[in-house]
Parts: sequence; C-alpha cells; structure tokens
Amino acid sequence: MMGHRLRCLVLGLSASAGAGLPALTAMMTSAVAYGDVSPDPADPTTIGLVIGPSGVPIPGSAYVQAANLLYIQPNFPDTTYPDPYANGLFTPEYPVLAVPFSDNYPTATTGPLAGFPDQGTSVGQGMLILDNAIASDQAAGDASTVFGWSQSSTIASLVMEQLDSSGKPEPDAGLQFVLVGDPNAPNGGLSVRFDGLNLPSEGISFDSATPANSFPTDIYTLEYDGFADYPRYPIDVLADLNADLGLVDPHGLYLSLTPTQIADEAFLLPGSAALGADTLTNYYMIDETPPLVSALPQPLQALLGPDLTYLINLGYGADNLGYSTPANVPTEFGLFPDVSPITVFDGLVAGAQQGINAFEADLANPAVWLPSASASSSLPSLSDLFAGLSADVSDPSATITNISDGIATASAALSALQLQTSDIAYGVFFSIPAYDLTLFQDNLSNPLDAIGLPLAADTGLLTLAGGIEFDLAAGAVTTAVNAITAALIP
Repeated sequence: MMGHRLRCLVLGLSASAGAGLPALTAMMTSAVAYGDVSPDPADPTTIGLVIGPSGVPIPGSAYVQAANLLYIQPNFPDTTYPDPYANGLFTPEYPVLAVPFSDNYPTATTGPLAGFPDQGTSVGQGMLILDNAIASDQAAGDASTVFGWSQSSTIASLVMEQLDSSGKPEPDAGLQFVLVGDPNAPNGGLSVRFDGLNLPSEGISFDSATPANSFPTDIYTLEYDGFADYPRYPIDVLADLNADLGLVDPHGLYLSLTPTQIADEAFLLPGSAALGADTLTNYYMIDETPPLVSALPQPLQALLGPDLTYLINLGYGADNLGYSTPANVPTEFGLFPDVSPITVFDGLVAGAQQGINAFEADLANPAVWLPSASASSSLPSLSDLFAGLSADVSDPSATITNISDGIATASAALSALQLQTSDIAYGVFFSIPAYDLTLFQDNLSNPLDAIGLPLAADTGLLTLAGGIEFDLAAGAVTTAVNAITAALIP
C-alpha cells in the first residue's frame, strides 16, 4: 500500500514550465467574453478538453477514452475530440510534492489575479492554458466540455471562478465541466475544509470552493477520497488516518471503475441540481469501504469493521455516513459532530454485534484465515550482491560506472527527501501555528471554539503531514536501495 501510495503522490513526468505560454492578457479578455457571448449555434460542435491529474501533463488517448466513456458521455454525449485534443489538453501538472514545491501558491494581492495561483506554479500555468483553449473554442463558435481530475479539477474550478467572477449562472454559455476527485468540492474538498491556510514553504494555498452555480457541472467523488471527501471534524483521529490512506486509494481509482459500477452505484447528494437545489451542479457520491478497514486482514475486517467504520464516519457528521451534506454549500471544518454520547454508545453496541456475527460466520470458512500469497522480498541477499560483482569482474570499468550511477541516483533521492522534509517542517512549525492563531482570534467570542478549533485543525493537519513524510521517506529509501542494487546486480 505504501509503495503504491508514494508512486501516486510523487510521480512526475518532465514538462516545460513556461515554454510557449500565452500572455496574461489573453486570459483576462476571454474571461470577459464568456460572461456575455454564447457560441454560434449554426455549427454546434462541443470539444472535449480533458486534463490529467498531478504527474500526468499529457493524458494520452487511453485516458481520454476512459474519461469520456465513464463520465463525459453519460452527461454531455455530444462531446467530441478533434485534433489536437484526442490525447487531452497539455498542462504541466507538477506533482504536489515536487522539489521545490510549486503547486498553487498565490503572489498577487491586488488586481484581477489577487488570490489566484501565481503563473509560475503548476495550477497557475494550467489555468492559462485551459482558459485559452476555452477562448479558442468560443472564437470558433464551439462549446467546451472540461474534464478534470485532482489537480486539474482545481485548475478547472479556478477558471470557472475567473470566467464567472460575478457569480451569475451561465447555463447557456457553451461551457460545461465534469470533475472527479475534486479537492475544491464545496463540502468535502480538502482545500475547502482548511480554507485560508497557506503553506508557502510547500507552495500550497488552500483555495476557494468550486462554484456551484456558474456553469453546468457534474462532480463525482469516491467515498473517503482524502482529497475530495475529507472529514468535517478532524479531531476524529481515525477519520484523519482513513483520509490519509484515501489520498491514493480511492483517490487514484476513478478511471479504474466500469460504466456499470458508476451507473449502478453513483447517487446524487443533497444540494444537487437534479434534486431541486438552486445550483447548476450535480454532485455524485460512490460508496467505498473505508481504506483503514480495507487494510485489515479479512477476519479483522469482519470483526472490527462495523465499529471502526462508525467511528470513522463520526468525523463526517452524526448520520453515520462517510461524507457531509449538503454538497453545494462550502463547509469548513468544525469541532464536534452534533451527536449525543448515548447515540454513539448505541451505534457501537450495534456495530459490535454485527462484527461478532460476521466473525462467527468466518469461523465456518477456514479459507478466510489463510494468509494470502506474498511476493518474495525484493531486497537482495549478500550472496546476490557478490555474485553480481563477480559476474562483471571481466569489465571493471562498466562495474565502476554502474556503481557510480547508482550512488548518484541514491544521493539525488535522499537529497530531495531532505529538501521536502525541511519544507514540511517549516510548515509544521511556522505556517500551521500562524493558522492556529488566526482561528483563535476569529473565535474569541466562543472560548470553546477558540481553543478547540486550533486543536482540531492540528490533529488533522499534523496527521496528514506525518503520513506524507513517512511515505516520502519510504519512497526515498526504496529508490536509493533499488539504485544501489541495480548497480551491483546486473
């Protein structure tokens, strides 16, 4: 799990940061145009602008086809992908944990870009590119369907905000969105839960919510997705740990589903347009097993799963659901769910009985208790190392070159870890305390919140930082060991 998780979090593909980016004025002029002019209906072509998640600057045709089949066609079936969009729309998509960190931190404090990501950041560059693609479609009399996942959902959300700065609904503007794993989802997005938190050392700013009533939009969320379905009450440590695991699975599984799964399992949340809410957005949730429960051996899942799930769900509210509603209302984190201790006790008793019944059923099935076949260790033995060196003794120069390359790769991985660790430490010791002070000052009228909200925020944020640091360290050590191993064993 940890290895897979790290690959998803820090995967990066080389991409030019600024080559060929259009001028800033193009973004501003197109923003004005989209508020007032609709595409020419004489040739109603809808062009799909499909963007990749962090680490995937060029989505590729298979990605575009999957996004289209699973999410775009069911909502906007007229969408097409003419050249050059058959492989998706290029955006830099730097990994969130790149070195140096450069995700979406804003620098402008005045003017039309105040509060928006700097052009030198990954999200800022993506916004320029997406905005100009939309403007190009509009100039040709075409409509646009934008698909975003993870970081590109944030890009799409901020472009929506720029193009509809007045907040006036634009249902006929020829622009529509389909977002999955949206970190800016109004009630659940990680960026919204801690709105106002800035981590300059990590190049991250927690942005505003995806507009709910600007353009026709469909947002899909897998339950317990750590980016898109973060707990509302982070003082619940189990919910935080579960969301930490959910940063990869289920966050990385949106294109692994089938059309049948989505059609059968995705359901509308309160606050959706189709349910009568005053919004242009439909919010879909897809039920998942909590990652913290899935990580347990099957017998323990049966025994402990019901109570563990109940305790995790308390982090989202009193109704024993792994998400918060209404979905269209931007909702920051709170201190405690509105639930009585008696209700919690009754829920745990019922869960315990359910777990015991399931455990007893497993006792009758010995196969459940058998350990799954585990892969053999990837670490070499000393005999393997010596054998590898012996095999290359006929070519000492090649052996020396291989060892030198391995050491260089290992050193680079460990140096990157050092930089990442120092930036995370700066955030923990300086940025988060500053955020705590703001929370304290803003809630002085309620002493419980003034003290409790900073504690709740720290519980969630420090759990998140600790999990990320652990994964970074594990990944760096794994990379270093593999590099040296590859150098010593041909």
